[in-house]
Amino acid sequence: PGVTDLYFVGFAPDGAHPGFVADVDNAQRAMDGRCNTSGRSVVLVNSPLTVAERPFASVTHLRKVLLEIGDVIDADDDVVMVYLAGSSGED
Repeated sequence: PGVTDLYFVGFAPDGAHPGFVADVDNAQRAMDGRCNTSGRSVVLVNSPLTVAERPFASVTHLRKVLLEIGDVIDADDDVVMVYLAGSSGED
């Protein structure tokens, strides 16, 4: 209580492009190193290379992660950063 904790959630639903996976991994490393989110960060990614090691990036898993974080944070002090990596386009 009284201390602002930062939480990091990275989300890369398009693992077909390795750049998106690298993007969220780099963002997590930067946040863990510079903002002390280690132990309070998670990356969800869709990649055949990490399917056995990392949570799958689905809307259902993202919702579960955010609900679980919501259960443990102090809403008056803490901050949750959600980092989305993927293609942009009209739709």
